[in-house]
Amino acid sequence: MVLGLTARSAAAEPVDVQLVLAVDVSLSMSPAELEIQRHGYAAALTHDNVLKAIADGANGKIAVTYVEWAGTTWQRVIVPWTVIASRADAERFVTQLNASPPDSARRTSISGALTFGSDLFAESGFQGTKRVIDVSGDGPNNQGAPVNLTRDEVVKQGITINGLPLMTRGGFSGAFDVDNLDRYYSDCVIGGPGAFMIPVNDWTQFPDAIRRKLVLELAGPASPQWAAEEAAHPAVVLADDRPAADCLAGEKMWRNRNWVPGTTLIKTPGRSAQACLPGSHDGKVGQGRCHCVKQFYEEHHMKRLVTLAAFASIIFTGSAIAQSYGGPACAMFEDTNFRGRSIEMEPDDSVNFRGGQFWNDRVSSIFVSRGCTLVAYEDSGMRGRSIEVQRRARSLGGWNDRISSAECTCDQY
Repeated sequence: MVLGLTARSAAAEPVDVQLVLAVDVSLSMSPAELEIQRHGYAAALTHDNVLKAIADGANGKIAVTYVEWAGTTWQRVIVPWTVIASRADAERFVTQLNASPPDSARRTSISGALTFGSDLFAESGFQGTKRVIDVSGDGPNNQGAPVNLTRDEVVKQGITINGLPLMTRGGFSGAFDVDNLDRYYSDCVIGGPGAFMIPVNDWTQFPDAIRRKLVLELAGPASPQWAAEEAAHPAVVLADDRPAADCLAGEKMWRNRNWVPGTTLIKTPGRSAQACLPGSHDGKVGQGRCHCVKQFYEEHHMKRLVTLAAFASIIFTGSAIAQSYGGPACAMFEDTNFRGRSIEMEPDDSVNFRGGQFWNDRVSSIFVSRGCTLVAYEDSGMRGRSIEVQRRARSLGGWNDRISSAECTCDQY
């Protein structure tokens, strides 16, 4: 056994850095932004400064793989492990990167991307002086294991995690944006020896940010290149800069995502979160009271609707296609034929509308993914008469505008 391990270790090709480029392609990214990401990485990998940083290494070469990710189980290796030691190598990598357009899928699991990326090192066939996961994304973790705990496990393996938080607000993210995503990345995502991040506040900054990030990753904090980049640009944020951040912010937003336009979720002591409509007066919520105001998340909700509309022609043509695009397990629509405002549901989700709330008695069509069932009830609290929907219902007939609560369950999804 010892001989076998020694032989395998001796066969590993030495490189200066093993680098996993882990790139967010969740549905919060618009098609144009996905292309900007691809083009930015392509331009950076062939930039003179990056190629010089590679050549200046002890081995004069690095090993790189390019991965796109979204939800917990959605990761795709776009370019497998490839040695880059020259411009020709970098151009071959870019050709493979641009061979197919970027895909997209639901949810954001940074923790899933980190776990997937860390597993890639074991099968790379290379031995790097440094092992780095370079993760970019436009929102917090909202699916899978807590990202800070996963980060800690990955760092224990001797892997450095660097970050590129995209705070552009240019896509469809809306309801799942967090303020100060750079602080979230600093406190919850990056870690390991020499870890750092470079925030991107506008898409025009993206190509330059990628180039800078690659140079710094390859050269290291003690290098002249690092000093030159710091002198020419705002300082990068190191992992030691630890502002307070809620590492479960994305999960909490996802859990409370089924608000409606003009409402907010109010937590009453000893009770579950409730929704109340806007108005100039206080409204009863159980034994407590919630104060309602006129503007809550309207813009964010509409961004989610733009996302849904953009993919509706694909997602709702059939359950198999919906699955390939990561469609919701269940979705309820305000109008017939899957039009108007909507509520998306994951497996085991339930919704409960009380009298006077926007969605009470407003559902007119329902979409259900293969392997799932939606049971809708006439009364709130999953009470009263009910209907069961297992595929698609473009119109609810006699049940139109009668639903006050519903639950979504799945045998497979």
